[in-house]
Amino acid sequence: MKKIFKIILIYLKAVGIISCASWIQIPFAPLPWNFVYFSVISLAGIFCKEIALSIVLFWSILGVFDLNWICPISSAILSSPCGGYFWGIVPALCWASFSYEKSAWIKWVGALIILEACGALQCILLSPNLNIAKRYGLFALFPWNLVQSGLGIRCDKIVNRIAKKIFLFSKLSVVHKFFLSTQK
Repeated sequence: MKKIFKIILIYLKAVGIISCASWIQIPFAPLPWNFVYFSVISLAGIFCKEIALSIVLFWSILGVFDLNWICPISSAILSSPCGGYFWGIVPALCWASFSYEKSAWIKWVGALIILEACGALQCILLSPNLNIAKRYGLFALFPWNLVQSGLGIRCDKIVNRIAKKIFLFSKLSVVHKFFLSTQK
């Protein structure tokens, strides 16, 4: 029971961090700029890929179920031309988890390219023509995501150190032991 409580507490802390990152917004059109990308990719340096993905998917499911005060993602946003920026977070997180031991440049720039490619692809596919795509989201978040990637490159080790203290993380933490035991 104590083990399950610790796992739930870690998930709640991570969801709280992502939620706080989504509340800090700079109002730009067509999408508000926030720190979700930075917080999600930072999770890749803390948790293994499976745990980081499950945290992000749990956070997004809360948004789909209209808990917008936790997650501002809704089914309307996910199906809009701008929704690709959210869907791009999942493969970008996989890339960052895969490359977390490599340099911060590889982790953050690779994640940026994947995120922008997914955002542009959904915007182009769901827009009736390219002019509308340009107006409503094609590379709408690129300047802000570039700033967050630069911040991530510069502060990667500092953010990981702070996050590991927040999550009381060790190589054989409760969550890692739990996931290792379920994979056998």
